Amino acid sequence: MDTRVRDGLARTMHRAWISFIRTGDPNHPAVPRWDRYDLRSRTTMRFDTVTTAVSHPAPH
Repeated sequence: MDTRVRDGLARTMHRAWISFIRTGDPNHPAVPRWDRYDLRSRTTMRFDTVTTAVSHPAPH
């Protein structure tokens, strides 16, 4: 993995954790809107070279 991609991914994830710790909400400007998890939508953030919020990431 390209070090710039790796560092950007680490920075994005780190900011989500810090935001969550401070406010209870992981959202910040570098990620798409991450809605609260519920059993209907099961919104999950997929951290990758492109970070996306996905609903129903895997069947249950």
